[in-house]
Amino acid sequence: MKLQLKIGILMGALALLAIPATAMAAPTYSPGPDYDPAPKPPKTKPSLPAHAKAYGKYCQGKSKKHVKGEQGTEFSRCVKAVAKMRENDGENA
Repeated sequence: MKLQLKIGILMGALALLAIPATAMAAPTYSPGPDYDPAPKPPKTKPSLPAHAKAYGKYCQGKSKKHVKGEQGTEFSRCVKAVAKMRENDGENA
């Protein structure tokens, strides 16, 4: 082999080895200052406004199973009683 061919092959191999080394070099840009994100408020369930009509919210713990011989479920009776109380301006149902 001629000396020029050997030098050419060697230079080509060195160039191929240099490509990954330059790709792994540290970036030259500056990412900028670190900003603290705004604090997030704690997750709480919002309370119902005074004019809300979600009567079932107040009766959540009541049973929704129908009992033979009774009219409606305990939950439905509770919802109806709360709605009736609200319509009568707070009188007991």
